[in-house]
Amino acid sequence: MSKNVKIIIIIAAAAVIALAAFFLIQGGEQDAFSLLTGSFSNIQNNNKVDSTMNLKLSIDTEDPQLAVVKKILDDVSIKYDILQDLDDYKAEGKIDILYKDESALKLSVYVDKDSMVFDIPILYEKPFYISLDEYTKFMKDVSGIEVNPFDFDKMIEFQKNFYSLDNVEGAENFEAKKYEDISRQQLEGLLIKGEKIDVAVNSKGKEEKVSCQELKLNFNQTNAIDFILAMLKEAQNDEELKKILIVKIEEYIEFSESLIGMEFDENLGYENPYDSYKETLNDIKENYSEGIARAITDLETAKENNKGEVLQANNIIAVDKSKLFRYLNSDIKLNNLESSNEMDIKSININLEFTVNSYGKLQFTDYGDMQESCVDLMEILKNPEGEKAQEIMMYVYGSFMQEMTTNPLLQTITQELGVF
Repeated sequence: MSKNVKIIIIIAAAAVIALAAFFLIQGGEQDAFSLLTGSFSNIQNNNKVDSTMNLKLSIDTEDPQLAVVKKILDDVSIKYDILQDLDDYKAEGKIDILYKDESALKLSVYVDKDSMVFDIPILYEKPFYISLDEYTKFMKDVSGIEVNPFDFDKMIEFQKNFYSLDNVEGAENFEAKKYEDISRQQLEGLLIKGEKIDVAVNSKGKEEKVSCQELKLNFNQTNAIDFILAMLKEAQNDEELKKILIVKIEEYIEFSESLIGMEFDENLGYENPYDSYKETLNDIKENYSEGIARAITDLETAKENNKGEVLQANNIIAVDKSKLFRYLNSDIKLNNLESSNEMDIKSININLEFTVNSYGKLQFTDYGDMQESCVDLMEILKNPEGEKAQEIMMYVYGSFMQEMTTNPLLQTITQELGVF
């Protein structure tokens, strides 16, 4: 990734941070722009979220080498149920891979401040659990690298501070309003109010309807470039934004490194993954305006050389009566993709549907006494040649081979791709 691209991404992220801080304290008329930005700002005050995501991917190709991939993708979709509780440090994700609208593979992951649980019913009758403290000790023994235990309190504190400008010296001089005005101008005609619609949500296993205001946001590659260019041109000589940018990058690097807590030694084959971020940070400190100028030139050149809209995104967003985000249906199409010697894909289509079922009402899976109801994964990792580990591995292998002969999705994959 070039420095110019990194600067574009980071400047855009800084603008989002600054605007988020601005909208957390601002009111205003409830036009489409205010509803959209306000709804996302309101999410900051909700630490308990129950949501569902559906994902569908397809490709348009006449390449015979990709015919099988296209055929499989046409019949596969993914449903992902997500529970997140930042107050009690819990999260759970249930993934259901559907083949021809029928469940083909289910798996779930649960995590709290003490442990993680992995459950793949088709492979083993019990879930697997791992103690985070035991895992930290195990990683140290195996790699010789000191790894800090994950600090949930620190994570929550970081999240709260990251979208605040209170700790940025001179932030009171930052004019967020001008970036709001630019955003409004660039989104004019692209972001509009739609009709009043009902969003179907899952409430304790039953479908309920939530009355919402529809918003439509449709844009293409040119629109996206114009938006970023307008932001960059305003940011180029904005010293206050530069200060915010530097502080927030430093906060992110410090927080991330403190979570990992590793001592990276190149002689052992480990490199610090944050060196590139530090390099970009130094470049921003020393060449802020010049770097943005180069990024602007690159984007303007890309816009001039654009031979067709590669990106087209059509989004339907819904905000409820409490001004909370409840629904997103995003259709993204990548067109006119350049052919390579290995494959020829005319377009890629992505459909993502995301629904917030509820705020504040969560019901996690109760695993009870994990030592009784689950298998301790650390026992297997510590003694993979042991009797218990071998017994479980044989069971998993047998389950997998049975699924290969009875599971419609796995059958199709093995037959079409010639696996096994």
